[in-house]
Amino acid sequence: MTPHHLHARAALESLRLARQHLAVLARREAARNAWAEQLPAAPILHAPTYGTRHATGGHADPVSGRLAVEEPPARLVTWATRWEIADSRLNGIARMFGIPATHTLARIRHAIPTLLPATAAVLAQHLVDEDVLVRGWLDLPAYHEPLVGVACPHCGERQLVVQTAGPADAWTVICATGRPCTGTGCPCGMPGAVEGAPHIWPRALVLGAVAGVTR
Repeated sequence: MTPHHLHARAALESLRLARQHLAVLARREAARNAWAEQLPAAPILHAPTYGTRHATGGHADPVSGRLAVEEPPARLVTWATRWEIADSRLNGIARMFGIPATHTLARIRHAIPTLLPATAAVLAQHLVDEDVLVRGWLDLPAYHEPLVGVACPHCGERQLVVQTAGPADAWTVICATGRPCTGTGCPCGMPGAVEGAPHIWPRALVLGAVAGVTR
């Protein structure tokens, strides 16, 4: 696969893990709400004066004036609504690329290797945006680990980072310097190098180059 395909797959795996965390929170929230609905209402809710718009006290009553003008309730954003938003957005991305919006993550993963490089690049950016959105909701850091002591095949600096989302044999390596590929003849050594693409390598390729063998 080209660098664009690798970026798309890495973003998809990161999004998959983030969505798993989101799904857990949504399920826990639903369970708490179901339990709360079984509790009897608080006594004040049955009081005859609860919720009245009219003054219930004298001129010194500090509440009656505020009850005269009611503000619209704030929209309640729950983990369930966030899940619905994330799911709707992902399904929209799938439809944009002609991918059926059922079992969406699996179908996108299956489709990535079949895409043209330019199409994979666009898909990768959409998936990155979704991953950043969901991880932002959850305050999750990126699934990254430094590759200590290994020089970048392109620039020689020791700022490589392993993207650890997904199965280990699919992990990829990027350079934290962010220097783009120069295309054909680039010292990065990446098969299918694409000019301007952020550098990315299969982890096995980098480790194999360091050891002098293919792992």
